[in-house]
Amino acid sequence: MGVKIASSDSIENGVPESVTIRINGQEHQVPCVEGQTIFNAAMRSKLEPPASCVGGVCGTCMAKLVEGRVEMENFDAMHDEDFKRKHVLTCQAVLLSKTAVVDYDAC
Repeated sequence: MGVKIASSDSIENGVPESVTIRINGQEHQVPCVEGQTIFNAAMRSKLEPPASCVGGVCGTCMAKLVEGRVEMENFDAMHDEDFKRKHVLTCQAVLLSKTAVVDYDAC
């Protein structure tokens, strides 16, 4: 069973529509479908998010969840402090809300 993480500005559950990705000082809104990780949504939109293992073990893909709700099946790379700061592993994070905002630059 995975862990669910919600930002303090969490929005209602729903079928995922899009995720706003902040990376390298820019903001991109990309489509996201049910069951798709944030990392895969970014890659499909030709963004190049940081990643290494893509299995939730290394932590390279970590970003701050600014808005929305996600679930992660594997989160071995995370520590208690990461959860407190609303960090997520984008290679594992699947949207549970219609939209979300993640910020790679904040990690």
